[in-house]
Amino acid sequence: MRLKKALTALSIAAIPVFSMAQAAYPERPITLIVPFAPGGGTDIVGRLVAERLGQELNQVIVVENKPGAGAALGAAYVANAEPTGYTLLLGTSAELTIGPNLREVKYDPVKSFEPIARLGVSPNIILSSRKANTSGIAQLIDAGKKAGSQLSYGSGGVGTGPHLAGELLSSMGGFPFLHIPYRGSGPAMVGVMSGEIPFMVSTLAPALPAVKEGSVIPVAVTSSQRSASLPDVPTVAEQGLPGYESVTWYALMAPAGVPDEVRAKLGDAVRKVLGQPAVIEKLRSLGIDPIPGAEAAEDVRGRISTELAQWGNLIKERNIKVE
Repeated sequence: MRLKKALTALSIAAIPVFSMAQAAYPERPITLIVPFAPGGGTDIVGRLVAERLGQELNQVIVVENKPGAGAALGAAYVANAEPTGYTLLLGTSAELTIGPNLREVKYDPVKSFEPIARLGVSPNIILSSRKANTSGIAQLIDAGKKAGSQLSYGSGGVGTGPHLAGELLSSMGGFPFLHIPYRGSGPAMVGVMSGEIPFMVSTLAPALPAVKEGSVIPVAVTSSQRSASLPDVPTVAEQGLPGYESVTWYALMAPAGVPDEVRAKLGDAVRKVLGQPAVIEKLRSLGIDPIPGAEAAEDVRGRISTELAQWGNLIKERNIKVE
């Protein structure tokens, strides 16, 4: 009986200790997995978020790059991590909505993660060479219909966001395109600047210098709204293809099963970070429009489900495959 009473007392005493431990999150460094190589745009976003989020949480956030398999390697690592809030993913549309339609992945984009908040959106941009001298979507569609399947456009590779943006434009515009995949956006940019290809679709950040110096013609951005980085460049939708949208977005994700209080604390901190003028300015310099107040977890989950179906249908329609 004495032993039973002692054990009961110990159990009761442990309850507030456990609660205090939970409330203390984060009490040790957090790892943020960036599923791309160091130095690229996603890595820059990850390090910016890690630094500012760490300041809000009063804890160190260590960025760890895990590139490979179209970003699926890093995503799988986080999906299989303990759901404690100490391993997070800088999620993008690449590994959450496009990649799973192109290759086998070791995670479920919807069920394996708990979204914390969507951080920002970066449109692609359709560029014309000076030689082609096309300044609008109507001209591009007309040129495509006249040329048949001979009108070529470039991108940084098969299965990338810009490639799919071009295929979506071809599908919705009702004209064929000949896709020319380059080994990265840099070589494709050289191709369009030299007139080797008449058009290309690029992520926004690497295209900004060429647009601003006038060596290419910006035809349209692929987001539903104009980008703050290039406010004078109209969207595809407002040039005659309503409903067209193809963007890269960034979100903070945790493994499924993370405690609600941890998710809430991370979400509050992210919203504060995205309200900082210096963060807004830095993201816009990268061609990313921050989402005011972030975006709620359920909205992110719904977006993943919707885009998985959208890109899956397009990939089947256009018979897109990666080697």
